[in-house]
Amino acid sequence: MWNKSTLNDFVAIMYETVELNKKIIQIRDDWKYVAMVIDRLLLLLFFGVTLGGTLGIICSAPHVFDFVDQEKV
Repeated sequence: MWNKSTLNDFVAIMYETVELNKKIIQIRDDWKYVAMVIDRLLLLLFFGVTLGGTLGIICSAPHVFDFVDQEKV
């Protein structure tokens, strides 16, 4: 039925499979972390560009900071 060398081979194959799965999971987790860092950097870039554009548009409007006397209007 089962001899000792067959069982040893089976255990060795199972061990290699488990170790390979551990390496694959570690690599996947590393890439998830890299993706999260890139995502945060792009979020900050988007926020900065949006804020800068908004402030640029508001500050370049010709009559934004002019005083308006509400009683005369």
